[in-house]
Amino acid sequence: MLILLFLLNILDRNNFTNARLGGLEDDIGLTGHQYNTCLMIIPGYYLSVAGMLWGGVSASMAAANSFGSVVAIRFLLGFVEAPFFPGAILMLTSWYVKSELPFRIAILYAGNTVSNCFGGLIAAGVLARMEGVQGIRAWRWLFIIEGCLTIAVAMIAMVILPNYPKEAKWLTDEEREYAIWRIADEAAGLEDGEDGESVWVGALQALKDPKVYMLILLQFSLVTGMAYTYFFPSIVSTLGYNKITTLLLTAPPYALAFFTSLGNSLHSGKTNERAFHIALPLAISMLGNILCITLTSTAGRYASMFLMTMGVYSAFNVTISWVSSTIPRPK
Repeated sequence: MLILLFLLNILDRNNFTNARLGGLEDDIGLTGHQYNTCLMIIPGYYLSVAGMLWGGVSASMAAANSFGSVVAIRFLLGFVEAPFFPGAILMLTSWYVKSELPFRIAILYAGNTVSNCFGGLIAAGVLARMEGVQGIRAWRWLFIIEGCLTIAVAMIAMVILPNYPKEAKWLTDEEREYAIWRIADEAAGLEDGEDGESVWVGALQALKDPKVYMLILLQFSLVTGMAYTYFFPSIVSTLGYNKITTLLLTAPPYALAFFTSLGNSLHSGKTNERAFHIALPLAISMLGNILCITLTSTAGRYASMFLMTMGVYSAFNVTISWVSSTIPRPK
């Protein structure tokens, strides 16, 4: 359920880039600079209630008719989505011990690639079939459909997604007690104040930890390297195909990235090695970017897009897992 919510989280975040090919810029009157400004209103992550909120906000993009309204909606979307991923990680720490977390987090974040894959396919179907339905442009239908889908899934998640093992009704009493005990046996399972340290003490310790700043720098570099994903449909459109074919062509690179990112994370966990499993995929992604810029053949440039995507997502998945296992909650 967390993976499905995260998939929809990314879907509602990136439908803006797909809608661009459907005429969003022309209808609203956005210039290239204004489009980039709207993308800078970066959304984040949340759980069930936030899912309903961001679904509603995403659907409201269908009513946007100016640069100001797009910026306002994107800003609000970021506000309501932001807590999802940290909240999902916190929830996972209530269920899995530290040694089990990295691959679970990698699986969760793999929803990003799945969402981008299906996002292009959904956008292709909507833009091809729903132009002018009920007098509404197809790109507006894209926001309405995906936003309503998110609201529906979030409502289901509110009913079936438990917060902690003690609330898992499908477990026996003995299983619940064991699930609670094994988490409490690790530092990540301690309650605030149980060891005489408040959350503020933990925050101060984090600020004094040099590893935090190294990981911040790594994350900053990775996010910068992933900036192209917000323009990926536009990059693919330079191959010269129509908008529907372009959206369909965005799916295969993300599909490959899903499998390579999981495989890279799994191998990283088995070998207990992180740096090489980040550096090598980033080198592959860098090669893909260089080839995409320099090659002139359509086949070669499209192949380079596979390298770009599989490399950066494989590295990012391992980085997320590395953060979770490197900086434990203070004892």
